[in-house]
Amino acid sequence: MRNVLGVVLIFIIILIIISGCSFFGDDTDSEENTDPSTEGGIETDNGEMINDIETSGVNMRETIFYYANDDGHIVPYVMSIPWEEGIARAAVNNLIDSDELRDVLSDSGLNPVLPKGTEILGLTIRDGLAKIDFNSNFLNFSSQKEEENGVNSVIYTLTEFPTIDMVQFMVEGETIETLVFGTDVSGVLDREGIN
Repeated sequence: MRNVLGVVLIFIIILIIISGCSFFGDDTDSEENTDPSTEGGIETDNGEMINDIETSGVNMRETIFYYANDDGHIVPYVMSIPWEEGIARAAVNNLIDSDELRDVLSDSGLNPVLPKGTEILGLTIRDGLAKIDFNSNFLNFSSQKEEENGVNSVIYTLTEFPTIDMVQFMVEGETIETLVFGTDVSGVLDREGIN
């Protein structure tokens, strides 16, 4: 009987040692130890949470971008960008064709959607409406499909932000009705008209 009690006691001690410090209340998954920099994320269309994260002292934000795949469809792509004043502008800048962006997207089979040399001249957000003013390089798409993808990508990327519901396009400070290949950008646009 004494041997059985000794074996049980040794077994309990081994279990305590294996369970580690969490047995004594050092549970890092508790609510009290939750890192506040990861709270307040946004939810994607498929229910995943996208959060703000901090990396090497730089506050980063996981952001959903929309790029063109090789079949010509726009698809979502999550990427972390530095959190900064004007994060919506930074997001759209990450849609503009550049060698650096092509390197980032090279393994994903995705392509930038806005022409090289495109610049944002202004971006204001008020009452859910983002008015975005591009330079004339925004008009340098090579086909109607690229125009549609570019416009839709900007709309989708901007409306991922909770403060933006609609987008209005401008070029060189002027509102425009259509792009070079006939893509309609008149008025205020939202996700409803996008395939």
